[in-house]
Amino acid sequence: MQQTMELAGALQPYVDAMTALCIEGRYADYHVQNPNRVFSKTTDTRNTLKLWKIENADGLKEALEWFLAEGMRKEFADLGGTLSVLKAEKRAGYIEETQDPVLRHKLSVANQYLGRLPAGGIAAYDCSWGVFISCAARKMVYLTEQERWDYVARFVALAKENYSDWNDYTAGFAAGAAYAFGQKRSSYISDNQAVFAKLLRSRFSPFRKVQLN
Repeated sequence: MQQTMELAGALQPYVDAMTALCIEGRYADYHVQNPNRVFSKTTDTRNTLKLWKIENADGLKEALEWFLAEGMRKEFADLGGTLSVLKAEKRAGYIEETQDPVLRHKLSVANQYLGRLPAGGIAAYDCSWGVFISCAARKMVYLTEQERWDYVARFVALAKENYSDWNDYTAGFAAGAAYAFGQKRSSYISDNQAVFAKLLRSRFSPFRKVQLN
């Protein structure tokens, strides 16, 4: 028990910082400043997990292991690799000729950020949602307290392996969200520029309480 409490104390600042990027909506700023309230409503927590098709402990652990092993970042990197072997003038045609609208959108985002992201690519998206889901799952008793913090520790380690600071981390998360959300949320980054700026600059930001390097 004591070991779990010590682990929780060391990791909670990372939880607050990494999950802040997952919080949207009218009361987002309130929840960023009061992270203890993020998982206070069971219905909202359950609905968030359902968005990831998680409805039980088995499905949860499968999802978390996927986030850790490959997540969205593997597909993003694979598409980027495909595009990188094409000359710049050929990429637009390749994307335009893609029949599947979902894949076309993903190719478009991968092309937009080709060579523009830190080495970690969009791993931040996987890390933040992995931490968020770990904490949400604890609320639904899909994980024990120790399991929750063990998973959080693995996602924090993954974040540190891929990013040196919160600026790069935020860039990776934003690109990942634009990639994952699809055409229906094509304005995600422009809609959330003020949110990102506040997280990166405000002296009250959870980013100020912990470092990645």
